[in-house]
Amino acid sequence: MTKISLGINNCFAAKRWPKATDWAEIVASELELDTVQFSFDLLDPRAKPDLRVQLAEEVKDACRDRALTLHSTFTGLSIYCFNLLMDPRDAARLDAMDLYQNMIESSSLMGAAATGGHVGAMSQKDYQDPEIAKKRIRQLAASLNDLSRKAAARGQYLLWEAMPVGREPPSTISEAVRLHKWVNENSETRIDFCVDTGHQCSWQLLQKPSKNKADLSAYTWLRELGSITPIVHLQQTDGKGDRHWPFTNKYNRHGIIHPSKLVEAIEDSDANETFLALEIAHPFEAPEDSVLKDLRQSVQYVRDYV
Repeated sequence: MTKISLGINNCFAAKRWPKATDWAEIVASELELDTVQFSFDLLDPRAKPDLRVQLAEEVKDACRDRALTLHSTFTGLSIYCFNLLMDPRDAARLDAMDLYQNMIESSSLMGAAATGGHVGAMSQKDYQDPEIAKKRIRQLAASLNDLSRKAAARGQYLLWEAMPVGREPPSTISEAVRLHKWVNENSETRIDFCVDTGHQCSWQLLQKPSKNKADLSAYTWLRELGSITPIVHLQQTDGKGDRHWPFTNKYNRHGIIHPSKLVEAIEDSDANETFLALEIAHPFEAPEDSVLKDLRQSVQYVRDYV
């Protein structure tokens, strides 16, 4: 039987509760959770080294003081806006390598066992050229292998988030299986996936749902890839977009994600251990009291099934 735990990605705290002592108190006391994933929207990996060290130590101390387990660290909304390891420009890809090395170092200082997230996006021009697209994927694999050596040296493993866009591989189950096998052949630490329950919404797949039904189901993704997916980002969605809705009555009426079906799919995959991390993103304009209310209701809703 799979060991399944519940926690939260602290992206909810971006701009609202940037201090580690504040968001850690919310996670531990308001939400009564004991595991958190750190979002790099709360620590700029490109900040000066002294500041990165200072903030990482603050995170470690805050988690220790509130008996929180820091599961891993992850790219956030700000980093997602870049092409990173698949940028068409050589200098930009090298800069992305520096960013990920900084993430690995910061994660180690925080005490996290893993780091990762969004790793790269091809430009539309590159994606439309089959030969260049293959080249970008080869470069991505080589970059991840290089980062695996740096992560292994600090006792960490890497997380690779599956995306809903073809330019941001992997975006289908078959592609994920193939790339996972390929990249781990030359890796010095394991490189596993993060599956997000709102990422099965590719417009490219929705155009031909009869041929791509499996790739449009979060449950199928987890059933097929659960054994190589140690973390699942949990959001409510209608399947038509990457919504990051909370699990409240308002959104559950329209949503297609049900925790009991997720648990069943994960257990069918023969996964040993899975961390379900709520990743709920409110508009920055939303009142803080409504954000906390939605988070509390979401935790309670999911906890009834996990």
